[in-house]
Amino acid sequence: MKEIEAVCLKVSPGRAPYYLPNISISCSWLSDMGFVTKAPVQILPDKVGFSIRLCDENMARGKNSRIMHVSRYIESGVPRPRISICGRYLFDYGLAVGDSIIAQCTYGHIRIRKAADTVSLVGNAIQKYTREMIPLVRLSDEWLSEYGFVPDAPITAATAPGRITITLHENDIEQYDTLVKFARANRHRLFQVRRYKDKNGNPYIEINNSLLDRAGLNIGDVFDISSKHGSIELHKLNFSDFGF
Repeated sequence: MKEIEAVCLKVSPGRAPYYLPNISISCSWLSDMGFVTKAPVQILPDKVGFSIRLCDENMARGKNSRIMHVSRYIESGVPRPRISICGRYLFDYGLAVGDSIIAQCTYGHIRIRKAADTVSLVGNAIQKYTREMIPLVRLSDEWLSEYGFVPDAPITAATAPGRITITLHENDIEQYDTLVKFARANRHRLFQVRRYKDKNGNPYIEINNSLLDRAGLNIGDVFDISSKHGSIELHKLNFSDFGF
């Protein structure tokens, strides 16, 4: 059996004039999981959310199921498979436009569950020198500024099993030496909120592989974000928390 893959998505509006809920899954791992272009798939309701399964000769169509085919799209000149689901029946699964969802996939089986907007997955990046795939989390958007995390602000990160707590500190040069001593004494990571190099210059916080390793967070792990002014906490979740 193939290794489990997962992705976080948003339910988007479909085409005019009805703008019905639409889910589009076009991950690089679809082919590895058996979902190749033109493959027939069946959409079935679950106790929580719904499932997408590859069809076989023994699979009967029930009144609450739907049959469709994996479509194809072109990305950078390369054809890739895509599963697009759109229709009123997504309302029956408790989903609406703007909802966040988690799609978890094993070979031939994708399960869709609704998630809070604060839920995300640990991403990945290629390490510059070793070319290894490493875990990476990047927090970005306007909400960072709303909680005081503006570009260049000093922050510390404390780790515990399954948890990373980021704390904002006063941007005061006179207190910086004290902050450095505090971070070293408590084994906290001291770094800064960064700024995107675009016209908006929005803030972002990059949590690298060493912090994630210390907290036990790996590529594809799901986590929740809780925030208040001056503090952000990442808390590792289990797929079982979503009914998988």
